[in-house]
Amino acid sequence: MAVSLTGIHVQYRHRRSGLELAYVYPFRGGPCVAKLSGSDKDDIRRKVADLRRDPAFQQTVDAARTPKARRESGEAVARRAKEAELKHRDTVGAMAAAYMQSPEFRRLATTTRKDYRSALTNFCRDDRFGLKSLKFFDQPGAVTELVQWRDSMSHTPRTADMHIAVVGALFSWGRSTGRTLASPIAPIMKLHRTRREEIIWDANSLAKLKAAASQEVWSVAHIASLTGLRQGDLLSLTWNEVEDKFISLRTKKRGRWALIPLTTEARAAFRAIPKRGIQVFHTSRGQPWTACGFRASFGTAKSRAGIDGLRFHDLRGTAATNFAAAGLNEDDLATIMG
Repeated sequence: MAVSLTGIHVQYRHRRSGLELAYVYPFRGGPCVAKLSGSDKDDIRRKVADLRRDPAFQQTVDAARTPKARRESGEAVARRAKEAELKHRDTVGAMAAAYMQSPEFRRLATTTRKDYRSALTNFCRDDRFGLKSLKFFDQPGAVTELVQWRDSMSHTPRTADMHIAVVGALFSWGRSTGRTLASPIAPIMKLHRTRREEIIWDANSLAKLKAAASQEVWSVAHIASLTGLRQGDLLSLTWNEVEDKFISLRTKKRGRWALIPLTTEARAAFRAIPKRGIQVFHTSRGQPWTACGFRASFGTAKSRAGIDGLRFHDLRGTAATNFAAAGLNEDDLATIMG
């Protein structure tokens, strides 16, 4: 029996003629390995589903996912960007290539750079934008096309908003370096409206997570709810940064110093964590957590606990709420949360 292929990336396009198109990639940023057309959305999605179960297509995707093919795909993207820069120095593709080589881009956090690079690759690979002159983005029609591009990702609103925000960062850098005066995303509203700062983990949710999670996963989540540290800062936290009454560290996302007071409960939580090395948090095998490994384990624990609608990052809001309830003002919170 054929198994449905997972992990592929599909981009859908709607043509004014009513035709629906689907471009299929073995992974985000990879080469296009199939182009499908359909009479309507149901038809095109049915064809994509059939393609996922096609053994011949699975072989094509497996070949495109080999390390050599991935490397060649990345080199091809870089080569196309370089060619665009040389041949069309006033195109958005050339500006994106320059931005990704800039000191400002290199100063971004590792995860942020990865997300930005993926979004910019998708943006410049789109037929409508990659070779467009920067002058095009001074025109009202540019906003219309950007909204249509965003709406093609409307089934994942947060991803759609993130792509638009990255384009905004690109043009902000372009304005700061004198490449363009355009600000095409200014009129574009967000699709995702949830106010995450109002969503926190209550005592009942934390108790469910503790019961379902391993001690190694629970320790990270518990400290997050008590300190407000981001996941990346927690996983790289060292014992040298944990003092008797404070945690003092430079945050990865903004590069700012954060000074976080430790409550009695937080100090007790740290004392309960066995010291297995320089870093505070480790897996059950005694190895430091990786970001992917922890996300998978935390997701599994959430599923076992039956928790829905809460994310790890909401633990940061839980800590901020508790700090505010203890009487800290906004300036204190800004210093604590980094």
